[in-house]
Amino acid sequence: MIEMNSGIQATTRDGGIDQKRDRPTGLKLYSIQYLRAIAAVAVVLSHAATAVEGHGEHLIDLQYGACGVDVFFVVSGFIMFYTTFDAQRRAGIFLVKRLIRIVPLYFVLSTVMFVLVSVSPASFNKESPDFLAYLESVLFIPHWNPRLHDLQPILGQGWTLNYEMFFYMIFAASLVLPRTTGTVAAIGAIAALSALGYLHPINDPFFITYTSPLLLEFCLGIVVAACFIVPVRHHWAAPAALLVILGGVSLYVYSFLGTLQGLQTTRPLFIGVPSALLVTAFVALERGGALPRVEILTLVGNASYSLYLVHGFVLAVLQRLWGRYVHVHSVFYDAMFIAAVLAVSVAVAIPVYRHIEVRSGQWLNSALNRQQKRLA
Repeated sequence: MIEMNSGIQATTRDGGIDQKRDRPTGLKLYSIQYLRAIAAVAVVLSHAATAVEGHGEHLIDLQYGACGVDVFFVVSGFIMFYTTFDAQRRAGIFLVKRLIRIVPLYFVLSTVMFVLVSVSPASFNKESPDFLAYLESVLFIPHWNPRLHDLQPILGQGWTLNYEMFFYMIFAASLVLPRTTGTVAAIGAIAALSALGYLHPINDPFFITYTSPLLLEFCLGIVVAACFIVPVRHHWAAPAALLVILGGVSLYVYSFLGTLQGLQTTRPLFIGVPSALLVTAFVALERGGALPRVEILTLVGNASYSLYLVHGFVLAVLQRLWGRYVHVHSVFYDAMFIAAVLAVSVAVAIPVYRHIEVRSGQWLNSALNRQQKRLA
């Protein structure tokens, strides 16, 4: 899921967020990189914990790491608004840059999964060898999974990208309007769609996706970014710490509200808002000069999109190996499995990021720049 880098003005040649270029706020966006790293790691831990049979009996419930998706959505809204605020606002270029950023790696990994499922369909219980479903997946078209009859594409994590792409379309449309008008229109459109989905639900993949309340979390990111556009001189460390505590308490309280778990209508409130507070806190700490440099978080943040997409392959392989060679369930062995999934996933994601994600982005951006020069 995930938002990754903007690909417009504040990115480097290797695909990472530009740490040198100051935005209107003077931020260098280390905070966003850290959040992306934390969110991706949380999702990996969640999926690894789910794969461990009986882990709930003696491990903390790491499944709440799925909240990393909500952090990604808020971060996405933040980055889209933040990086286009003082940039040339061209809807077409914005969408092309987004496609360059998102599509290549997703297409490659979805195709790999389709080939694997087609060769050995009995080895998979969620993915389908249906070619139409594969095309719908790589084209970000919401559809029913032929095996599960839910909205999961052939690459499971791709469901979040369907939300991302729809948000990009709405945000791109807002760029043709004056800045304030466009922002209000984008937020208003998403809010109206969410209200429509709540008041008049229809069991259709397009309607379910494009009226989901989860889209409101992108709006929360826009609001957070707007709050940091105008420079201020206050000391942010103490308020930021308070926001971190408030966000953590909100998530902790939510974990006991069993009747609300899994309901998308309440997720933006009970998870989205704390996620927005967390983003606010990290950015505030950076603005206040209280955010330390942590190189490993920066690296994992850069590779977070690759980590988000590849960890499912790593998890599947390790789960089979673990099931074959380890037949003991205890807090030690389960914790070792989860740690192994995380370590190997990061180890795989970094070269995937550098050699597939970055290089494909460089090549496509160079082609786009050449085309723009010819048309200029």
